[in-house]
Amino acid sequence: MRARRIAVLAALVLTGLLLQVSILPLVAGGGFTPDLLIVLVVVLTLEQGPRTGLWIAAVSGLLADLTLTTVPLGSTMLVQVALAYVIGLLRPYLSERADLTTAVLAGFTGVVAVLAHGALAALLSAQHPPAGEIVAWSALVVGAFAILLAPLVLIVVRRTLAGTEASASEVSA
Repeated sequence: MRARRIAVLAALVLTGLLLQVSILPLVAGGGFTPDLLIVLVVVLTLEQGPRTGLWIAAVSGLLADLTLTTVPLGSTMLVQVALAYVIGLLRPYLSERADLTTAVLAGFTGVVAVLAHGALAALLSAQHPPAGEIVAWSALVVGAFAILLAPLVLIVVRRTLAGTEASASEVSA
């Protein structure tokens, strides 16, 4: 059931986006917001493969760009697609269903995503670029939140996609 799988993936992305813009800014303090969408991209790339990860990165990045007014349109999409591509290249070398590896990789990806956003803001901004100290501190906070969020996202993704994989195997049998 390909249509059901696409609908479940779309629901995951939309739920992640809604949580990203509504609840997570309230949870985090100091003006730093955890990046739930990059954690979702990491988890789906590792669980479902690089092609799914690239599609999710492109769609969620574009939706995030449309909801955020502080970044140039397409910058979040560019960062997420690049990171999904790298994770897709690393996937064959990672152990299957390694939860700790997923959490650490999500944290590292969160740090790299913030640093990439800071570099893009410095390159594309007509105003003053963000201070390096703020970008570094933000990268550490977002990376720590990504490590904490990864197991929760992993559980949600596995449970929601388990139904679509079971129905797909029933159809092929």
